[in-house]
Amino acid sequence: MKELGKVLLFEGETGRLRLVELPKPAIGETEVLVRVEAASICGSDLHSIHGKRKVPIPTILGHEIVGVVEAIGSKVNPEDILGRKIIPGDRITWSVVANCGSCQLCQQDIPQKCLHSVKYGHEALKEGSHWNGGFAQWCVLVAGTKMVRLPESIPLEVACSTSCATATICAAIDAVGDVRGKNCFISGAGLLGLQAVARCLSLGAGKVYCSDRMENRLQLARAMGAETILTTNSGDLEKVKSVDVFVELSGATEAFDLVYPRLAIGAKVVLVGAVFPVPDNHFNMEYLIRRMITIRGVHNYAPRHLGMAVEFLEKFHEKYKLADLFGKWFKPEEHEQALQLATSGRHHRVGFQF
Repeated sequence: MKELGKVLLFEGETGRLRLVELPKPAIGETEVLVRVEAASICGSDLHSIHGKRKVPIPTILGHEIVGVVEAIGSKVNPEDILGRKIIPGDRITWSVVANCGSCQLCQQDIPQKCLHSVKYGHEALKEGSHWNGGFAQWCVLVAGTKMVRLPESIPLEVACSTSCATATICAAIDAVGDVRGKNCFISGAGLLGLQAVARCLSLGAGKVYCSDRMENRLQLARAMGAETILTTNSGDLEKVKSVDVFVELSGATEAFDLVYPRLAIGAKVVLVGAVFPVPDNHFNMEYLIRRMITIRGVHNYAPRHLGMAVEFLEKFHEKYKLADLFGKWFKPEEHEQALQLATSGRHHRVGFQF
């Protein structure tokens, strides 16, 4: 009898997952089978579950995943992105997007927008198709997936964020270049925002400001060394005079509007947070031109940023107490309680262990 595994399916019903058992997936010669150790519930998973954005259904959500390699196809090059050999039994994570490496967008160094991409936690589960989300007992890694071996020194809860939040932050900061000595403004004190604070500080930024509507989140930013801005207190923003680097992670149009007039000459702006429908922004083009401001959108990341993320977490997760940003782990049978706690916002992340 074929071995069965637990799967949490999202079938389009707002606010709900369904626990099912399905036969253990087989792999082809270009694929890797991973037993999922843990998967955290990202904010974008919640957006999908609560109907803020559409995903194909039924689907296995979850893209912040840590797992143990069980089997490697015969035509897989068993090396991670840092050039280290991967063997069964290794604890790994992997890029959220598998890319072909040869299409026009891959050649333009935008592999996360590959024309032939497979995106973990975002694909429809069809009969005969592979498991490719983290909310399941196994995950099948397809050709073009960039893996990275995780050091044991990174705790499981911190490791889960590597392939989404941390790698995305590494991509966002990489997009602005050298931040040494510069005044950085991080909008949003969620998991991405707090990791952005830590990343900027670790790279030698000057002042790092962090804004949010929730005081309890700002306390964590202050503990890391940021100056905090409570956006419901208009006086707080007056202490910000000149911003060299602005990383917008909240997705709130008003957050952009608050910081835009405070951008320094030559400022770099990276927009990351609005990954769901939001109202339009309106800004003055003359101000943008005369101050020579650069605005760039960053969605997901390239494989090199996954390597940066692992190196950053290995070196700095203890200094900035990143494990404190994570809450409770749940069994798949406890999915209702897990979603309730994740939606409450009491923790930056909770997740499932299989």
